[in-house]
Amino acid sequence: EMIDAEIPWTIDEIAAESDRLHDINGDMLAALEAAAEVLRTAHRYFPKSIRNRDTCHLLNVEANSVRAAISKARG
Repeated sequence: EMIDAEIPWTIDEIAAESDRLHDINGDMLAALEAAAEVLRTAHRYFPKSIRNRDTCHLLNVEANSVRAAISKARG
């Protein structure tokens, strides 16, 4: 037996939310690309002789977080 369920949103509300999320995606992609450039620049200024936790963390954030998010945002 089917149970009648009330749909919480109208089609117009769903479309508006979809449009809003699409607009946000472009802004977030631009911010991520800017962050990736800042991380690449910071990496260039770390002396090559430094082998510490900060350098490792910088590389991991850029490689694992920022690049992955950019890739997902681009589809």
